[in-house]
Amino acid sequence: MLGFIRKYFLKRKELKKYEYGDIIWCDVKKYGNKFNFSKGHQIRPYLFVNYKKGKIYCYALTHNDKVNSLSYIMQQEPLERVILSCLFELKVKCYVRYHSRMGEDDLSRISKIIYNMHNDEAVREKIIKHIRIERNDIVLYKKNKYLVYANDKDTITLYEITNNKLDLYVENGKDKYYISSKPIIAKKRNGIMYVDTFKYDVARKFNTSRIEKKKKEASKNKTCLLKRGDIFKTNSGTFVVLNTEGEFIYYTKYNNPDYEIRMTKYKSQKSIGNAQEYKIIELEKEIEKICNSLK
Repeated sequence: MLGFIRKYFLKRKELKKYEYGDIIWCDVKKYGNKFNFSKGHQIRPYLFVNYKKGKIYCYALTHNDKVNSLSYIMQQEPLERVILSCLFELKVKCYVRYHSRMGEDDLSRISKIIYNMHNDEAVREKIIKHIRIERNDIVLYKKNKYLVYANDKDTITLYEITNNKLDLYVENGKDKYYISSKPIIAKKRNGIMYVDTFKYDVARKFNTSRIEKKKKEASKNKTCLLKRGDIFKTNSGTFVVLNTEGEFIYYTKYNNPDYEIRMTKYKSQKSIGNAQEYKIIELEKEIEKICNSLK
C-alpha cells in the first residue's frame, strides 16, 4: 500500500514538470464508449496538454491509418497519428513514463487545429506560444483580420479580409471571403495574433484572382480612350488626335502646327478638349500639300 502511495506521488511530481508538447506513455484499456484499446495497444503514447487537479489532459497517438475521426499525421513519424477528436482526461495512475518531445513543426500544425477547440484560456495561452504563423493562416493585426500571403525571415505579407464586395472574392469550402488586393508588410510578432487557418489553399486562389485582376487592369490601360479630334497636352506642347489604331495614336501639333504626323503608344493621355472636324480636315489638307511638295 505504501509503495502504491509513493508511486502515486512520484507520478504527480513528474507530471507537474511536463509541458504542452511533451509525449508521455499511459496505460488505458477503455475510455468511454468510443475507445476500447486491445491488448498490446493499451500502453501507448499521448500528447500531453495539461495537468490540473490530479487529471492528465492529453491526445492519444496511434499507428492506425484507418482512424475516421479528426486526426493529424505527424511529419517526423509518418505512420503516427494524433487523434484530435477527443481530449482524454486520465487519472494519475494511468501515467507510465516520459517518451519524448514533439518536433516544433508538428506541434505548430497540431496547435493550429486544436487552438480553437479549447475554451480554457490558460490552455489556449500555452498552445498559441507554439504556433508558427505561415502562409494561408488568418491573423489579427491592428484589430483587423488578414490573410497571411508570405512569411519571410523578418517580415510578413498580409492582405486584409473585408466585407467589401468590390474586393477580390475567394471561397474556403462553403465560406465566402472578400480580400483586399493592397498588401501590408508587417514585422513578425509585431502585434500579430494567430486566429485560424483556412482549410483550403485560399492564398493560392487569392493569388490567381489577383493576377487576373492585374491583367484586366493592364489590358484596360492599353485600350486607347482617345478619339479623333481629342486635344491633349504634354511637355512638348498641345496636340490633336488625327486617328487611333489599337493602342497607337496618330497626332499632330495643335494651334501652332508643324504639319508633322507623329505616332506613339497610348499612355493614358487625357483629353483636355475636342477640335471641330473642319479644323482637323484643314490640318490634314495642309499636311498633304507639304507631303506632295516634297515628292
